[in-house]
Amino acid sequence: MYTIKSNDTRINTAFERISKGISFDEKLVPYSIIFLNEIIKYFEDKEDFEKCQTVMDALNDKTHEKAYTKWTQNI
Repeated sequence: MYTIKSNDTRINTAFERISKGISFDEKLVPYSIIFLNEIIKYFEDKEDFEKCQTVMDALNDKTHEKAYTKWTQNI
């Protein structure tokens, strides 16, 4: 049985996991860069800039990790 989550619930649940240092959802699927940007936009619209900064830090870690992985594969 599937449950439908509202966008608010989905984003707030993801934020709680991100703020604890968990970079994947309940099904162990890593959060995409697109979804992290969506979360940032959501909190910008709500003018909750502290949460934006938390997600931006996670996004920077993820993009750094992706760039590092690409660089090491080229060696």
